[in-house]
Amino acid sequence: MTDLLVCKLVKKSSEVTTSEPTVPDKLYKTIEIEARCADREVLNSYETFVKLTANGLGVTISRTWEPFRYIYRRTILRSAFVKKKYRVQYEMRTYFRNVEFKHMTGSTADTLLEYIERNLPEGVALKVYKTAIEPMPQHITHTTPTPALESTQQNMT
Repeated sequence: MTDLLVCKLVKKSSEVTTSEPTVPDKLYKTIEIEARCADREVLNSYETFVKLTANGLGVTISRTWEPFRYIYRRTILRSAFVKKKYRVQYEMRTYFRNVEFKHMTGSTADTLLEYIERNLPEGVALKVYKTAIEPMPQHITHTTPTPALESTQQNMT
């Protein structure tokens, strides 16, 4: 048999240092992710990946939608100088996919966005729009009446 040695580390009150004040975590009302790609199947699989990741982290997805695709067409003459009837048309299609998250903290948002960006497939572009919740500014919440306003209010009564 082997003997197990259990050690306990105990800090004395003189060794405990005061920690720095913590900054409150930032709150986001909505975070919207827009992914764009030339291949629709890649976007479908990436949307599934984002949904599974958000579900694993316990983040609520408020909605997902697919805006209309953007088609860029370019018509070029087949022959440079003659035969204007013969033209060739090329087009580039760009598909979009949007996912919107609601009510997230800053640390959760940073973790989720970093993981999503690191696993971005080739050929997919990503845009992130954040709407933060901030406290009301002091100059709006605590207003003191000016003497000019007080005198006009007294004259009205």
